[in-house]
Amino acid sequence: MPQTKTETQAQGQPQTKSKPRTLPSSALPAGPRSPWVVQTFGWIRSPFRFMRRAASRYGDAFTARLGGGGRPLVMLSAPEDLRTLLNQDDGDPFDAPGDLNALFEPFLGTESVIGISGDRHRRMRRLLMPPFHGERMRSYGETIAQISDAVIDGWPVGSTFSAQKAMQLISMRVILSTVFGLAEGERYRELERLLVALLDQMSSPASVSLLYFPLLRLDLGPLSPGAALCAGVPRSMP
Repeated sequence: MPQTKTETQAQGQPQTKSKPRTLPSSALPAGPRSPWVVQTFGWIRSPFRFMRRAASRYGDAFTARLGGGGRPLVMLSAPEDLRTLLNQDDGDPFDAPGDLNALFEPFLGTESVIGISGDRHRRMRRLLMPPFHGERMRSYGETIAQISDAVIDGWPVGSTFSAQKAMQLISMRVILSTVFGLAEGERYRELERLLVALLDQMSSPASVSLLYFPLLRLDLGPLSPGAALCAGVPRSMP
């Protein structure tokens, strides 16, 4: 959730950098009152249903309690709120506490931009943002259309197929082409295979359950859930 910084010292005194503090529960938006375990399993089972139900009852901003201990997590959906949060992620009044995303380390590693905090996080974000602005985004339109057409041409006629898989494939190929700058080839196909496997692992309810309950992530031997999770995550890419 967003965090505020403590007030600076009185005028005339040396200012020191203070650690972010969490807002008191009384200052957070209302949200579901069920125990955090119930909320967590509801989120794991169907996150979109969980968010739709909470938003319909509590509005565009609500507080959920997910994961071990039920730490409060404020969820926002109003575009103006999201714009404010993203545009003011400079440590005052909001910061980006990467430690809250530590549960994703089994999939994203320790150097992911969402897993690091403070100035380091903002520096990495600045490096990543240029390809997603203005003319660069508009120039991707033709590439996205071509990739979409190629995937659609492969859809079976007269039989059902997974729309989620099809959209995932389009997204993955767009990312490989526009972000990684890769064209068709052996490295392209291997990266696609690894990334699709990673996304499939992350979307599995069983794997997601392990993320929110740290004790289950411990590798206690070949038959333990933690060992299975680690074995299913690609550790390197070509």
